[in-house]
Amino acid sequence: SGIVGDGLQFLVTDGSEINFTVGEKLSRLPQPINEVIVLIGSPGGERELSGVNLGGTFIVVRPEDYECCVEEKTVFAHELVHFYPANRGRSTPTWFREGGADQVAFLVHLEMYNLVFSYTGDPCPAVSLQQLLDDEAAVVYLQHQSGPLFACNYVIGQTLLGAVADAMGAAAFKTAWRELQMAAAAGLGVTDPVIHDTFRRHTPSSKITLFDSAYAIWHKGEFN
Repeated sequence: SGIVGDGLQFLVTDGSEINFTVGEKLSRLPQPINEVIVLIGSPGGERELSGVNLGGTFIVVRPEDYECCVEEKTVFAHELVHFYPANRGRSTPTWFREGGADQVAFLVHLEMYNLVFSYTGDPCPAVSLQQLLDDEAAVVYLQHQSGPLFACNYVIGQTLLGAVADAMGAAAFKTAWRELQMAAAAGLGVTDPVIHDTFRRHTPSSKITLFDSAYAIWHKGEFN
């Protein structure tokens, strides 16, 4: 460990326990990275996010989140998911990148600590994923990122993916998730329709109605 830059503490971790658990949640995908450098932001920093993946091997975690034994692991798991191909960069919809990272982090939270994590209150009432997609398309990503709806990508994205996982079953969800990651790794487009079609294709026929209902409630987009 040591100090880097403007009051940033850092440590190097192999992340093996959390990395393994995340890999299991992602249907045994190989670890995307073997070593992570965690930068711990100085108290009183202006950044409101709990953590951020800087690319390469760097993750930044706010001190108050790093020091809390359980929440730190959830933040770390979320940022670790961003090393996987379909959840990094801007090659996939924002709601999938961020909501997917939250979904896996919540599963890690349950797996490692036997605790169920959920959002406090209802931070995004009556907001659909299609509304988020339309807003980002209308104002471009940077403006969307600084706008009031951006946080809903995490909330509504995770809510949809959680409902989809419940509808289609854990095994089918993992298989679809792995296919999307492999497609992204191969440079194929993982677009909003592709995400929908991949999950639906892997949904057992007896559960298609539940799957379609989840999408109708939380996404509200048109899929033919």
